[in-house]
Amino acid sequence: MCSKPRTTTLYSLVLILVFVDMGVGSLASFVSFYTSCIELCLFFFHYILYQKIISNTTWIT
Repeated sequence: MCSKPRTTTLYSLVLILVFVDMGVGSLASFVSFYTSCIELCLFFFHYILYQKIISNTTWIT
């Protein structure tokens, strides 16, 4: 009788941990995807800015 609630709480704890782990994993993958997109956008922005600066300096000289 005493061991039954313990097993149910253990199962519920395991389920909660699994759900939390899945949520954290999906959140981490989403955040990494988002940051990689931001880095890509920043890289393109800097590349365009660099090209503009180069073209402006070549026009000036």
